[in-house]
Amino acid sequence: MDKGKTKCLVYWKRVDEWAAVVTEFVRTYGLSDSVMTVDELSSGDDVRGTDLYGLHAEVLTRALKLLEAQGKVRTFKGATPEELGVKFI
Repeated sequence: MDKGKTKCLVYWKRVDEWAAVVTEFVRTYGLSDSVMTVDELSSGDDVRGTDLYGLHAEVLTRALKLLEAQGKVRTFKGATPEELGVKFI
């Protein structure tokens, strides 16, 4: 819920579950040491047909922040939230 209580974000998986989906995607497609953007992770050709395709950027960003806290990714700021870069460790 935003501060003005005009918007809310509904999860159908918890943030830690989305983090696990990202981790499994990276493992499955051999993307360790690769860099992608949030936009690529939610709407790129590589994620078509996966649970990540169409995932709201805020949900994905929260999952990536959790993975960063666990030392599994490193994030790099872009000009917009969609341009947030992610390096998989």
